[in-house]
Amino acid sequence: MPDSRRAEVRCAACGTQGVDYETKSGAFSFQPGTTTFTIPVKICGDTSAEANETFRITLTNITGAGFIFTQTIGTIVNDDELGMILEDGGPVQTQAAAIDAYFAVRDPFRVFGLPEWFVGAPDQNTRVMLFARNLQLNPGETASGVIVRMVASNSQIFDVPAEDVRLIPGTEFTQVVIKLPNTLVPGTCTVSIRAHTRISNTGTIRIVQ
Repeated sequence: MPDSRRAEVRCAACGTQGVDYETKSGAFSFQPGTTTFTIPVKICGDTSAEANETFRITLTNITGAGFIFTQTIGTIVNDDELGMILEDGGPVQTQAAAIDAYFAVRDPFRVFGLPEWFVGAPDQNTRVMLFARNLQLNPGETASGVIVRMVASNSQIFDVPAEDVRLIPGTEFTQVVIKLPNTLVPGTCTVSIRAHTRISNTGTIRIVQ
């Protein structure tokens, strides 16, 4: 049976954005007849909803024994839910908390709500800001990686990439800004947020002519 072997997991330390486990390396040994051994790996807990993730454990410099496999995979199970914030006192129970990203007014929204004289946007489409819980971008990830699905009153479906995703300082919430599609028809529109393979609950916003 083995006298000693080395286990290495390569990653940055906890406290770094996007890091889910800490580097662990060292040598260990166990007695003849022992067939299992636990390698402690520190998991970096966070509140970002994402898919289950894996990490690799590699045994090197093995002496005193032979192994069929010198690598294995560990799984980090995510238990955070991506949640879209709904209004407590909205016109309906499913009303999404949403405001015009430029003028900070609540719905209903017009698709083309920006006047021609407005400076700061490339077009006249209204930008709507939704709010989510347990959502943050990973290092190097762009806002367009977050998708808002909109189901219009005529059942037309739009998957709209976010233009801006950022944490709101001093809160647990993240703002998600989208551009309303040109052909979105008036009526009640159902919205949900998709990020890191997770899909939020649904809410509604109102679109007017």
